[in-house]
Amino acid sequence: MRLVLYFDGAAFPNSPAGGDRGIGVVLQTPEGETVKEVADRLPGKGSSNSAEYEALIRGLRTAREMDCDEIMVRGDSQLIIRQLEGKYRVKEPKLRPLFDQVVKLAHEFERFEVQWIPREQNKLADALSTKLLRPQSVVKPDQPMKAKEELGSSPSRREHDILCPQCRKPCQLTIQKSANGEERIRQACPTHGFVTWAPFIEPFVTIARKNSG
Repeated sequence: MRLVLYFDGAAFPNSPAGGDRGIGVVLQTPEGETVKEVADRLPGKGSSNSAEYEALIRGLRTAREMDCDEIMVRGDSQLIIRQLEGKYRVKEPKLRPLFDQVVKLAHEFERFEVQWIPREQNKLADALSTKLLRPQSVVKPDQPMKAKEELGSSPSRREHDILCPQCRKPCQLTIQKSANGEERIRQACPTHGFVTWAPFIEPFVTIARKNSG
């Protein structure tokens, strides 16, 4: 059986200290019929990159349980897709065991393919990854109903990734070069200053280049 796997992961906040993580997985037939959806909250803290690897691992295991032997993996994380293609090295030590798990699972399929897709084509997995990270509103009998804060993603950017973890205001993303000439994306809050070095993936790259130009 051949399936198409869409995956995504989220962390709130996506900071060096780590955040609460969620995963989203969608399995479809080649004709586009959804046969399985997974939305789960991961234990412990971590980055969005680790959450995305965990989502992929969960999706591959689920596919094998469904007797899938040929799979096309589609995700909007350039980091993970390029690492699986061998175009990017796995530099982060915490990601290496997760990468190795994916490689091991890949060998269980007769055919294993990966493909990067824009975020707009990964909306369902994206929404599932943040589903269990959204705070539940608690309204007292004598209080009016207030709009619930949404931590989900828009097609153009992940709001929970670019908000300051302290004041929840939008951060500024800019391109900076290190001493060896390597480009990095600096995420800074207008009020609290430096927040983190954002992952060098879309849509962060596009936003940062626009602000730096």
